[in-house]
Amino acid sequence: MKKLLTLIILATLFCMGSPQKGFTDQKTPISVVENAVNKVLGVLQDETISVEDKSRSLAELAHDFFDFEALSRRTLGIGWKKLTPAEQQEFVTLYADLLEHTYTTKIQDYSNEKVVILGQRVLNARKAEVNTEVVEGSKSIPITYRMFIMNDVWRVYDVYVEGVSLVKNYRSQFNSILAKNSPREMIEQLRAKVESFESSN
Repeated sequence: MKKLLTLIILATLFCMGSPQKGFTDQKTPISVVENAVNKVLGVLQDETISVEDKSRSLAELAHDFFDFEALSRRTLGIGWKKLTPAEQQEFVTLYADLLEHTYTTKIQDYSNEKVVILGQRVLNARKAEVNTEVVEGSKSIPITYRMFIMNDVWRVYDVYVEGVSLVKNYRSQFNSILAKNSPREMIEQLRAKVESFESSN
C-alpha cells in the first residue's frame, strides 16, 4: 500500500500511465494527457538514464504539462493579492521547485504500475477534465486532471486524487502560514523548504 500511495503522489504531478491509442493530436485535453504519458514513460523506462537525469527530464516535462502560475494563484486564493508582483513571481518559481523536488524523489518507486486514461469531460468553453485511474493489482485509484486552454494550448491547473484537490490541500497549508506570517516570511519559509530538498540530494 505504501508503494501504491507513493505512485499516486508521483502520478499526481507527472501523469504516468500506459500509452493510449486514438488521440494523436494536441487539440483536445485527453490528447495532451496522452502525449505527456508517453513522454514520461519514455523517461521512466529508459534504463540508460540515471535517477538524477530522470528527475531533470521529468521536471522539464512538468513545466510543459502544468501551468504553475495558475496553480500558484489557485493555491493561494485570496492570499495571492497580498503579494507584490515580484513576490508572486518568486512564489511561482519556488512552488514549482517544491512540487518538482517533492515528487521526483519518488522516481525509484515506479515499477510499471498502470494508469488508464478513461476519458474527458468538457466543463465550459475553456475548461475540461481528464479522468484516469492508477491500477495496481486489484486496487484502483481515480485521478482527475483539471485543465484550461490558453493560446490554443491545454494545460493542467489542478489535480484531484480520490476527489481531493492538490490545490486545496496546499491552500490550507499556505493559508495557515499567511495567517501568522507576512507574505515575505511565507516565501522565505518556502525557500528554506526548497533549499533543504536541494541540499539533501
